[in-house]
Amino acid sequence: MSHDPQILVKREYTRREIADAQSAPVGPASGHLAGGHVLDLAALGKLILLCDFCDEKFVPKGVGYVRWNPDNYCVGQCDGCKQFYPYSHAFIPEVMQSAVGKAYRQPRRRGRWSQ
Repeated sequence: MSHDPQILVKREYTRREIADAQSAPVGPASGHLAGGHVLDLAALGKLILLCDFCDEKFVPKGVGYVRWNPDNYCVGQCDGCKQFYPYSHAFIPEVMQSAVGKAYRQPRRRGRWSQ
């Protein structure tokens, strides 16, 4: 399979195209408040991971979310501040709670013959 090279020709851009190219990106990396990005994820019905610091600022019942698996932590990147955090809290939409349920955690075993 050969790909034909594309030739880019310089042209005059419209004001609309320039404004779209310069528009601010979404999310905390753009320097804006992280809460807007988290609420956008909630509006889309996505899973939200938050660190302890960002968890205090998030009100899950206000957007129809519940904490998923409150007994355990999740490892991942916080959606609020974009920092990797090994003890993140996961939030899911309330309508998904019956389908997903509570995550199963296998009990710890110690020793060779433990059951």
